[in-house]
Amino acid sequence: MVSDEIMDQFLSRLRKKKIVARRMDQEKRNDDYSMYVTSGSFTVDYAIGRPGLQKGTLTAIIGNSGSGKSAIVGDILSSCINYNKARFDEVGLHLLMDEEHSYSVDYLESRGIDTTAIIRPRPQVLEDLETVINTLFDFQRERLRKVWKDFQIPSIRELTDKFPVSSVFVDTISSMPTSGEIKGQGMVGDAARVVSRLCRIWQSHIEELNVIMVVVFQQKFQVKTNPFERNNIGKQARGMLPAYYHSDVLLQTDRLGKKGNLIRCQLKVVKDRLNPEREEMLVPFDFIVGQGISDVKAIIQCACEIGLAEQVTAGKTKVLESGKVYPNSKAAEILRKSVFEEMFGPDYN
Repeated sequence: MVSDEIMDQFLSRLRKKKIVARRMDQEKRNDDYSMYVTSGSFTVDYAIGRPGLQKGTLTAIIGNSGSGKSAIVGDILSSCINYNKARFDEVGLHLLMDEEHSYSVDYLESRGIDTTAIIRPRPQVLEDLETVINTLFDFQRERLRKVWKDFQIPSIRELTDKFPVSSVFVDTISSMPTSGEIKGQGMVGDAARVVSRLCRIWQSHIEELNVIMVVVFQQKFQVKTNPFERNNIGKQARGMLPAYYHSDVLLQTDRLGKKGNLIRCQLKVVKDRLNPEREEMLVPFDFIVGQGISDVKAIIQCACEIGLAEQVTAGKTKVLESGKVYPNSKAAEILRKSVFEEMFGPDYN
């Protein structure tokens, strides 16, 4: 049997060569709820089957225009800020790179998001993302080491529950040109190569530095099947394929229709590295322009799945405890607390 001392010596040598490595028995476990920050939307959490996004993970979101991608990002951003306020009495560091100009100050504040917590870098090309995000990593590492010394804790990884989470959002990464394209020297596949390299760099640092990262890809065409199948290769957004290989969770949003300011959408989990055995989940949701995502459909679907309700018609649901039939919005309001507790425990909100 290899002793702990020998393993630590070998790990130390790898780290001196700037190779990220850790003992497998020290990796995060999916059943440790302290490792999650809610996405701010039950629709997303229900789809991935966890009480939120795991700290230190890379989530990619793909979808066609107006399918709720930015609304999901807004929910996650707000949740990260509120998580830090509730536990550490500070907001933390949050970078929002908005290439689609989807997040005005007025919009964010109307969603209840504290804009004083957000830094908005303006990278000119894809390669600049490396500089911006590495600066955050270096800053976060310095703060962690200071706290590590103060608390005399043997491992930085043990500080993740004692230190605010930081977040990075890039919306959309497929809108950014490469430096070669700016100079007129771009080649086919440049964006994919740059994104692949960036994703590998991010993956090697975000876990140990307590960072949640979300990258968004604009899908130009609606794809009703798996966008990564061979026959859909031409419908991919720029650089999207590396996100499939390097992301921990890959979500796809589809726009199904619109009525007034209400847009009917669907959320699909294309890939979940953290829970590869989970069955593919399709969750319908309504995106209300200027207000965000409604969780009514997800609550009703979940309540029916766990035996708390029955769907009578498309717009009405029977609550089994009372035996009464209500409109979906009223039924969701009644079932909300029971569904949340059944799925993720009494502390989920």
